[in-house]
Amino acid sequence: MKATHEGHIGWETREELAESSAYGKQLIEPEKVGSGRAGETNLIRILRGPIGGFRRMPSRGPYLSPDEISEIARWIDAGMPD
Repeated sequence: MKATHEGHIGWETREELAESSAYGKQLIEPEKVGSGRAGETNLIRILRGPIGGFRRMPSRGPYLSPDEISEIARWIDAGMPD
């Protein structure tokens, strides 16, 4: 998975994503991986819409569809397998 946010936030591996932050918030909190709580992660919350005064990601779109966001949430709930 490769993503970028205004050219300075990105990841190429699941490890990089697991350690990534945006707007000063860890995107995927370790205690929520594999726990059925992916919907509570900052990544999923900010993909769905703005949180805490911060814009929805990716900045200025194009935004992921609800199905694509659900797929990412299922991956996090499954423990982020390779």
